[in-house]
Amino acid sequence: MNRSQDDPRHCSDNNAMKKTGVRIPIFLKFTIPVVLLFMLTSFLGAFLIIRTERNILVGNVVHSGEIIAKNVAFLTESAFWSLNWANVEQFLRELANDPEDGILVVQVVRPDGAVYLANDREVYGQSVESTLLTGQVQRHVDYFFSEHGQRGVLVAHPVIIGKDTWHALVGLSLRDVDAALATWFQRILVWGLAILGMVMALLLYISRAISRPIAALTRSAERIAHGNLELTPPISSQDEIGVLAMQFNRMVIHLRTAHEELQASERRNRALIESASAAQIGIALVENEGPRVALFRYVNQAVCRILGYERAELLGMPISMVIHPEDLPKAWRKLSNKTLNGEPVTPINLRGICKNGLQVPIEVSTSVTEFEGNVVLAVFVRDITEKVHAEELLIRHRDSLEETVLERTGELRNSLDELKRTQSQLLHAEKLASIGQLAAGIAHEINTPAQFVGDNVLFLQNAYRELHSILQNYGELLEQVRADSVDSQIVKKLEASLLETDLEFLLLETPLAIEQIRDGIGRISKIVRSMKEFAHPGGQEKKPSNINKALENTTIVTRNEWKYVAELEMDLDPALPEVFCLPDEINQVFLNVLVNASQAIREVVETEGQGMGLIRISTSRDDDQVEIRISDTGKGIPDAIRARIFDPFFTTKVVGQGTGQGLAIAHAVVVEKHHGSISFTSNEGHGTTFVIRLPIGDG
Repeated sequence: MNRSQDDPRHCSDNNAMKKTGVRIPIFLKFTIPVVLLFMLTSFLGAFLIIRTERNILVGNVVHSGEIIAKNVAFLTESAFWSLNWANVEQFLRELANDPEDGILVVQVVRPDGAVYLANDREVYGQSVESTLLTGQVQRHVDYFFSEHGQRGVLVAHPVIIGKDTWHALVGLSLRDVDAALATWFQRILVWGLAILGMVMALLLYISRAISRPIAALTRSAERIAHGNLELTPPISSQDEIGVLAMQFNRMVIHLRTAHEELQASERRNRALIESASAAQIGIALVENEGPRVALFRYVNQAVCRILGYERAELLGMPISMVIHPEDLPKAWRKLSNKTLNGEPVTPINLRGICKNGLQVPIEVSTSVTEFEGNVVLAVFVRDITEKVHAEELLIRHRDSLEETVLERTGELRNSLDELKRTQSQLLHAEKLASIGQLAAGIAHEINTPAQFVGDNVLFLQNAYRELHSILQNYGELLEQVRADSVDSQIVKKLEASLLETDLEFLLLETPLAIEQIRDGIGRISKIVRSMKEFAHPGGQEKKPSNINKALENTTIVTRNEWKYVAELEMDLDPALPEVFCLPDEINQVFLNVLVNASQAIREVVETEGQGMGLIRISTSRDDDQVEIRISDTGKGIPDAIRARIFDPFFTTKVVGQGTGQGLAIAHAVVVEKHHGSISFTSNEGHGTTFVIRLPIGDG
């Protein structure tokens, strides 16, 4: 592909020269616009000057006509009253007899429009145009006087005589005005031609000063275009042309350097091509000859070896003959088009067609380069038969691995299910361990109300025995009273029973004993109900749960853990919405955190001998979450272990007092199963606050 044929700028220059046919010199490019502009300016200036001068001269003529018309009007009025018309007629003739004054017509017109007096007796009695007789002063410029055959100024001035209106008409010639304007025009024309001549001379000087150096540069450019890069145009001036010549010289030097580098590059390319052949890399130079038509212009020995052709057979052959037809669209789209557009091109795999008709897998990449002055595509070809075979082997191995992975995935899925079951069992075991740990305390909590229930039952039993004896005596006495045979021994026996029994005391204490029995049974029932709700398995399906109620049950179950070491303060939001959760697992979270708080306070109370601590539980709503805060006044969590506090099997307690699973299970339940969060803030030596956030909806 020849550069001069494919360069759009070169083509556009050739087309422009073919269309115009001639080259316009710089002198004409400067002269024609300047002359046209000068002529236009001169014409407009002359027109304005002549027009202004004419207006001045015509104004003077009009002014003279007005003065003459006033004088004629004055004489006419005087003659009317003195009846001396002869003097007026003589005055009119004298005015018109002097040709230098340019007076053409002087007339006195009666009210009926007829000429009464004039400088020419032949017009006496002739009628005058009615448009001139309006009773007002009129001035008509460029009025044509047909009897004299020329233009002039006509002034009509009214003459009021009594109730009648006469008119004085004066016509003045514009011949002197036209002569003066002609003189002005001649002067302007002479000066304009003189100035135009000076401008032409100046333009000629300027154009030659510019065109000569440019012509020298043009001749140098023509020599350079023919390959002579040794000559440079001389620099003889310091103006813009000199700067242009200096830049031209620099361009020649750069072209010379680039040409030398290009020759060196071609030598390197040839050496590279030969070395590529030795390295089994095929290199071909392909030239576009039309849409999707490309011919081999050069091939190295590696290309011939890959395709099975001789070099002479490939040169001039279309590239489409050695590429599989199904791969041709991809080859043109990704290699040729993108390369010519300057886009980055990654190597692509194609199917080559060998001379014997067999297919060979090849990897192809391209770049743009020059070959013998033409822009061509450098095509790099590599036989990837071994690579394709290796990939096929890799695919078979991958398929085998996929089958193995599927088998292992099934095993892992089973292991995961087993792990989930183990985790569920571990959670249940932790719950049972918690229940076992709390069993003694719960038994004590139940034993206390049961003890005073038993004491009160014993009291009621004794009271019933005493009351039963009294009631028997009363029964016998009642029967004797009915039979009217009262035995005095029965009365004495009844009186003795009343003395032995403190009836007033029994009547006072019995209701209290019954109330205490009811209270004790209620407390036992509440503990049992809370324990039942806490220990009852809730299944693995989430359901709405009352968090406040769950916290109350947990505090009841753990009462024996904290009541001897801490006061309990609860601030539960009565408007707290129900939370969609696993109730039994959330109960376990509250239990673990509350037991830890009790134990932390117990350590402070037992080791430091301080008074009762404080456990504070609060609930609130935070947007779409419920927040539970459990604070204690224990010893706090040391900085060194805070990062491990939720790790499985991590504990600071002595062996036998904890499994290290409590907070780990709490973290797993809150974060993994409910998509909530559990965090803590701790001030070492002053206590810890755990903050649990649970989403209200189905997280």
